[in-house]
Amino acid sequence: MLDLEEDKEWEQHPDVRLDAPQAEYLSLLNEWVKQRELVDKEITHFTQASEHIGWPVAPPLPEVEYCGTLIRIRSRLRSCLVRTGERFLEWQRPPSRRPLPKGKRLLATGEVVDDVTDVGMMVE
Repeated sequence: MLDLEEDKEWEQHPDVRLDAPQAEYLSLLNEWVKQRELVDKEITHFTQASEHIGWPVAPPLPEVEYCGTLIRIRSRLRSCLVRTGERFLEWQRPPSRRPLPKGKRLLATGEVVDDVTDVGMMVE
């Protein structure tokens, strides 16, 4: 579990705005850890719990325009966001493979070797 020290000074990131003193957060976290350690000793599988977790109700989905009407949906197509000029996170993964240099071959092991086209020669 977590190793929290009461006297350890936590450095606050300059972008973080707290609504209570740091000591209150640390105290609350320590209480949670203590409670969690007790529960973990008693319950090792979810079927041993006396009751299910009472998850908070999810907030309603935002209304978005779809085919001329406002509806609530979980996700939207990128093409719709582009068409309507809305901002979204753009992420593209890097290419999965780069072109091999001329005269090279990629083996199943991932090793790049000289391309041997002469049938009499074998690459080990």
